[in-house]
Amino acid sequence: MEQQNIELESKPIKPKIIQKPIPIRRLEFGAFMKLAMLAGLSSGIVMGIFMFVLSALGGNVYANVGPIRLTGFYAGLVNLILAPVLTSIIVAWFALIAYLPLKLYLKIFKNTRFTALIDYIEAETEEQDIVSEQMQQSQQNKVDD
Repeated sequence: MEQQNIELESKPIKPKIIQKPIPIRRLEFGAFMKLAMLAGLSSGIVMGIFMFVLSALGGNVYANVGPIRLTGFYAGLVNLILAPVLTSIIVAWFALIAYLPLKLYLKIFKNTRFTALIDYIEAETEEQDIVSEQMQQSQQNKVDD
């Protein structure tokens, strides 16, 4: 394949963010695990901060680390670290179990759509239209191969 070099005027292009439903045809294991781990880590951080604030305000907060049982402010500090770790581990196990049923669901219901925010760059000149069409065609060729 011969690469074409097309020079464009250097104008700043501002991406336009649009909401568009995206059909999900294939979901890779790594992407699914990253999404699940990010969700688990985020919820663990929120839980840890909540437990820490609760312990700082004098609430009854407990943390069991093996044979050691902590209460009060020290338990809040330990929960600040342990909650994200434990929720990430639990969500990882759940994601391992849930991946194959989700793939089966996507095979059965092929028109499953999710709404996402997409950065869409709108072409302002005719040259940019040509380049964007060429990029779309090359991406389509990669998908077809």
